[in-house]
This record gives sequence, C-alpha cells and structure tokens, in this order.
Amino acid sequence: MTTNTDDYYAGKGCECDGNAEIECGCGVDWTDPRIYKLQQELSSAVKLLSQFNTLRIKEDRSLSEDQWLEYCRLYREYSNLVG
Repeated sequence: MTTNTDDYYAGKGCECDGNAEIECGCGVDWTDPRIYKLQQELSSAVKLLSQFNTLRIKEDRSLSEDQWLEYCRLYREYSNLVG
C-alpha cells in the first residue's frame, strides 16, 4: 500500500469512532505513519545501494569522469540516508 505520509495518520477515515484497530469495525488502516516512512527510506536505500554497487563493480575497469562523479554522488546520498 502506498500512502502519502504527509497527510496520513493512523485510523484516518474511521467512521465508527474506534480509538484503535481492535475497536474499529470500518477496516481502515491503523498502521503507524512512521512504518510507511521507514519503508520509503529503506526502499530508497536499497535502490541507491544497487546503483552504487553497479558503479563499484565498474570501478575495477577504470571509470570515466562522469561515472566517477555519479559514483561519488550515489555514495554521498546513500551515506546521508543511512546515517
């Protein structure tokens, strides 16, 4: 499920006045928004790591200047994402 975490909150759309998933009969999503945020960050990190590893493999065969810059950009972006 893709959810825009900016306007999402757990239980959004509940029409039965439930305070939690166990009390709700509507069947709306009660997942903590932080879970969706973490899933998005993980997905981004995996994509970046894949791109990074592809370039790293090519590194052994001498990268062009453009490839080297892309390698550095991906490394910096991945490092910022994972802390």
